[in-house]
Formats: sequence, C-alpha cells, structure tokens
Amino acid sequence: MPDSLVESLTQNFTLRQMYSLEETHVFSPTLVNTARAGFSRVRATVTQPVSALNPLAKDPSFGILPGQFAPAINIDGGIVSMLGALGSVSADLLTWNSFQFYDDAFVTRGAHSLKFGFAVEHMQNSEFSGGGSAKWTIQFRQPGEFSHQPATEHQPRRSSDNETNLCAPDALWILRSRRLACALELDAELWRAI
Repeated sequence: MPDSLVESLTQNFTLRQMYSLEETHVFSPTLVNTARAGFSRVRATVTQPVSALNPLAKDPSFGILPGQFAPAINIDGGIVSMLGALGSVSADLLTWNSFQFYDDAFVTRGAHSLKFGFAVEHMQNSEFSGGGSAKWTIQFRQPGEFSHQPATEHQPRRSSDNETNLCAPDALWILRSRRLACALELDAELWRAI
C-alpha cells in the first residue's frame, strides 16, 4: 500500500499455522479420557518497504543521516504528514505462539455423570520493531517554520519550538503469559419419574 503522499510502497504479510493432536482412551464403559495438544502461530510483517513510487523517495541526498533517505516530517496545522522516504517507516515483525494442552475425563454411573478436566496454555508474543537503521522524525509546530528553513539545509534545527527525535533503530518486546483452568461438572438425577 502506498503512503499518504504516494512516495513509497510498503507491504503487509500474515501467516497463520495451527496444529492439533487428540487422543481419546476408553478405560471402561463408564470412564473415558480425552487429551488434546495444540500449537498455533500467527506471524505478520507490517509496513515492510517494497519500492519507491517517486524516484526522490530513494535518493539519499535528502537524508539527514549519511546513507539514509528522507526523514518523516510532521507539520502541525492540518498539513499532511510526510512519513518519510523508502524505509523511513519502521518495518515490524510480529509473532504470537500459543502452546495448549487439555485433559478431560468423563465418568458415568447409572443416570449420573461427572466431567472434570484442566487446560494449560502458554502464550508467547514477540514484537520486533525497527527492522532497519535509525530513522529521524522532525516535528514543526507551525507551517511557517517549515518554509523559513533554507532548502539546502538537511540537518534539523533544535529549538524549544521544534522537536527532533532519533528513534531507536531496533526494539524487541517479548511478552509471556500462562493460563491454567480447571473444570468440574456434575449431572445427577435426584429422582426418577414413573
């Protein structure tokens, strides 16, 4: 998909994989056990740079760091933000893994039945943000401040009215979570109608 000023093209890609295995064992006519194991993975690549739609979007002479393309530029006052040139928006790699195990037993005695079991799930969420070299973001508080900068100046000015951020090139977040659930269900017949 193109950016807001149709300068560069990025892509999103998702993949989902699921595997499961189930085993049911009959111990006797009144006792049955079912065990299930599963694995699920969702993987996504978000805003991965593909190509420059405008040749200037891949021209490093517009960059403020050597070898980099133009930075993201934000101007307050309703002007459309430029998200930067090719690869200026960080490409993110998102991965979510879920490992699951369930065990349920069923006991029947006449008209009564008992169901009990447990479930365990271990989840891993990994988010890698950045995927490339350091990017600059320049924020102008007023539209007039943007027009007063010389056209040949590529270094951002630092003042109390303007803000320049050097984003971390790579950031990795890893979240882990576990769930345990137990269940008990009793179906009993109190009296039998004749």
